[in-house]
Amino acid sequence: MTKRTAYIILLVTLILCLVAGLFLAAHVVQTEDEASVTTVIRPSGKHTQTPQTDPTDPQMIPNSYLSQPFDARSVRVLQTNITFEDLAVEQREGDTVGVIVTGPQTDHYTPPTVIVEDGVLSIKSQTKSMNGVMITDEWWTVTVLAPANVLQMLTVQTSSGDVRLSYACPEIAIKTSSGDVFVQTGGQTLNTSTSSGNQRVDGDFESCTLHSNSGDLAVSGKVNHLTMGTSSGDMSLTGKTQVLQTQSSSGDQLLALAADAKTAVLKSSSGDIRLTMENKTDYRVVFAGSSGELHDRIDKRDAEDRADYSVGGGTMRIEVATSSGNVTIQ
Repeated sequence: MTKRTAYIILLVTLILCLVAGLFLAAHVVQTEDEASVTTVIRPSGKHTQTPQTDPTDPQMIPNSYLSQPFDARSVRVLQTNITFEDLAVEQREGDTVGVIVTGPQTDHYTPPTVIVEDGVLSIKSQTKSMNGVMITDEWWTVTVLAPANVLQMLTVQTSSGDVRLSYACPEIAIKTSSGDVFVQTGGQTLNTSTSSGNQRVDGDFESCTLHSNSGDLAVSGKVNHLTMGTSSGDMSLTGKTQVLQTQSSSGDQLLALAADAKTAVLKSSSGDIRLTMENKTDYRVVFAGSSGELHDRIDKRDAEDRADYSVGGGTMRIEVATSSGNVTIQ
């Protein structure tokens, strides 16, 4: 074998080793990127990273931060103050309360602090904004899992994050800016307030007060005392209520009154009101309007400015006041 041949063989061997090394390094990097990481949030707010060990375990969710579970006996109130994260409160089996934050893994995001003190589970955002970070198909969601009848009060505050509740709780208060609110549960009292966020309530409550500026309001559950108010947002009622109060500026109102409804006090500025009656034989209407008109298709009556009349015994009382909005009863 000549020296030239030996040099060529050595060079080829070195090239093959280099290519194999690059392939192995790329495979390792890809494996590390694909492995999900769980961040365990301690009650003090400190968190440590641990690799996911069992992807079949329902408690180990890919791309998630898991809180330390809390004894359900130590928690009675949920209190949140989060910015852009979505929030979900759901029921779980067992005797612990847990918090899971799901979303993309990034160095720009720090999970919320989770603390239990004096019976209050407090969740507070640490990342105030994501300016300059583009997330196209994923966002962060904070999910609270609690056994039934543990949480007696929910006080929720978010900025742009949506709120989804399927956990039954006696007292619920929700305040968001642009986040939407979805309530699919029941309780004693529900108070919600949004700026541009929409609200949908499908549950049974003794009392509900819903308010929004430009967001729409929709109620399809059973609420004994219901109060709704919007500025430019529309509102709809397809559920049942005994006492109804509404007020809107330019938003329209599409309302259905059940047969056992007692009173309805409806106010609007330029928005129209359409009232569908289940009881078509026993109601009284008191109408006051500036340039708006009243059209009662049940009693076949039209009125301008003012009207006060009864159909049947007039047991159900309906008071309507508008400025330029029209009122239709059907």
